[in-house]
Order: sequence, then structure tokens, then C-alpha cells
Amino acid sequence: MVRRGASLLAVGGLLLLLVTPVSAAGVTRKIGTVTRYVVANILLAAVDYESAHAVQHRGGCLESNPAFGHYPSRARFYGEGLAIDAGPELVGWLLHRKHLRGWQAPLAVVAAWHGEGIASNLRCNSIAK
Repeated sequence: MVRRGASLLAVGGLLLLLVTPVSAAGVTRKIGTVTRYVVANILLAAVDYESAHAVQHRGGCLESNPAFGHYPSRARFYGEGLAIDAGPELVGWLLHRKHLRGWQAPLAVVAAWHGEGIASNLRCNSIAK
């Protein structure tokens, strides 16, 4: 139950970050567009990795991504996972810098695969109980 609360808190913070501009000394400045996507993807990654770590154990669920192995540690999740995420996010940032259409696509792919991971972890958790 505590982990579910932490996930809801992370998702709520993510939504709040996406819609609220930052205020500093009475001057409102907006967070950069790409930065919002990257921060959102990092928060989604954290929810994905923590929910996966919670349900994966001997006799329980296995990690489905072969890059991580069957029972990866938190350090492996964050170390390798965020490094994998950095590639598409860099492509999205470069496309945004060049003012090309479709720059959101690589960032959306990262969000989609973490969303699928979270859904998979929640399904696995409900089956395991």
C-alpha cells in the first residue's frame, strides 16, 4: 500500500510540474519545453523501476527486458535504464534545437515504454497476489 501511495505521489507531482510555471522572486519563468518532457520521463522511469523492483522476486515476476536480466538491482535499473533513455531524449532535444517537426516523438516513445512497463508491473502484481 505504501508503494502505491508513492506512485500516486510521483504521478501527481509529474502532472503538477507539467502545468505549473516556476516563480522566482515575483518573476514567472517557464520551464523549457524539452526539460518538461525529460523530467516527466525521469519520473515515469522512477515509477517504472520501483514498481518493477517491488514485484520481481524469486517465485514471483521476472523482468521482461533482456537487457536487465531476470532480477535486476535498483542500481542496474537506474544505471542502464536512464542511459538507454538518454539516447531518444538526446535525439528529441537535437530535433527541437533544429526547429524540426516531430521532435516530441522520441520523447513520447520513452514515456510510452515506461507507461507500458508500469502497466505490466501492475498487472503482474495483481496476478501474483
